[in-house]
Amino acid sequence: MHEVNSYHSMLACVASGRYACLLPQSVLSLMTLPENCLSEPLCEATTQLIWRSGLSAPALSEWRKLLQSVAIG
Repeated sequence: MHEVNSYHSMLACVASGRYACLLPQSVLSLMTLPENCLSEPLCEATTQLIWRSGLSAPALSEWRKLLQSVAIG
């Protein structure tokens, strides 16, 4: 296991031949996969919105409405 700070670094590690990584499809779609690398869909992932209990900010309420309007499923 190796921790890196960017998706580009993750792909560089994979291209070196010593690592594998997990990337969101939305990120991979914006990048060029190195020639010697393979990509395979693995699973659907659920993303959670988390906020502090008792927070009642109008911006949070509007953000939740926006996210719910574009959510899949």
